[in-house]
Amino acid sequence: MVKHPDVRTVVMLPVQKIGLERYALRTCLLIEPCTKLNPGTEEGFLENIWPLIEDSNKNYRVEARIHKSHVIFVEKLPMTAKGTVARSPASSEFAREIEALEKA
Repeated sequence: MVKHPDVRTVVMLPVQKIGLERYALRTCLLIEPCTKLNPGTEEGFLENIWPLIEDSNKNYRVEARIHKSHVIFVEKLPMTAKGTVARSPASSEFAREIEALEKA
């Protein structure tokens, strides 16, 4: 995903987990585009990057694959000093959006 020229960074997070295990029933993607998306352009942007997401989905079990409804565009993802996405802070910062996916 990060190989796409319009995507700055992306992180895959669990939406539903079984118990205390690391077994995710559903996952979502938080995507930080290189430039801020204007209202109403998210769908077109998603269609543009969807082939990469579909290609990545081949590496995951059917239950854990990303669905179009489980892609969240964000302005800025929290980063570590090493320049990678800080998963736990990202999960906390966007918890409301992720929980909404779980209820959908």
